[in-house]
Amino acid sequence: MSNDFNVDGFSFTPDTPERQGEAYPRIWWYNGSKQAGTNGHFYTTEREFPEGLPGWTQVDRYEDEVGFKADALRIAVIRRRAQAYSEDRTSGMPVKTWHPHYKPGLRIYTELLCMVEGVADPVVWVVKGMLGKHITAKNGGLLAMHYENTVKQAIPTWKGEGTVPTWAFWCPIAPPKTDKGKPVYTDTGYGSHVTLPVRDYDPHVTREVLVSLFVGRDLLEAGLRIYQDSAEWAKTLRGNDDAPTVATPPADDSVEPF
Repeated sequence: MSNDFNVDGFSFTPDTPERQGEAYPRIWWYNGSKQAGTNGHFYTTEREFPEGLPGWTQVDRYEDEVGFKADALRIAVIRRRAQAYSEDRTSGMPVKTWHPHYKPGLRIYTELLCMVEGVADPVVWVVKGMLGKHITAKNGGLLAMHYENTVKQAIPTWKGEGTVPTWAFWCPIAPPKTDKGKPVYTDTGYGSHVTLPVRDYDPHVTREVLVSLFVGRDLLEAGLRIYQDSAEWAKTLRGNDDAPTVATPPADDSVEPF
């Protein structure tokens, strides 16, 4: 195979990161409604992106905030961090208590530091519950399959030095649909349904598709800078005295994860 990637001289070696708090704007995946026949979508708020987002649709989902939605995105994950938490739902907005280690009965809050096509700065995609497991599971998770079927396929002709970084190739993510374009709903087992996002390309990646998913040399270099700058962020655990003051929007994927 020929060298389809302009990576001569590019060098990447994974480090052991040291973990900071809220440093990046956040996005979420919101489920569709089975009753209404709607599908899932990405969502964020004006608090996270005061100047808006090109290509996203402004929506008034909640009375007290301006929101933005996107049905599908191409993302490239750079780092991830996760922390256990418990949640008190007895009064109004759920209140999280953060824990340094996972124990049975706790939940997992995972943050994926990404580049998103069309967004200038790095973004954190927050996932938890059934969605988090669907995205991040080591065996069969969406990101694991993207790595196996896409990133790993580039290794034989990668001319850069060191490891092929996870952000070298876009992972197109879209809402799940049947062959007739209808939403696909997954039963949570807790009396609700979720619309788990899918990789929006043929899993049997051809060389042409692989080349089309390559982020390009400029974003490859940008991802390396983000990776280097986020080393401390990746290891920072949240404390209950310094938890984010801005509440996370109510999560539509709020189901027991394990």
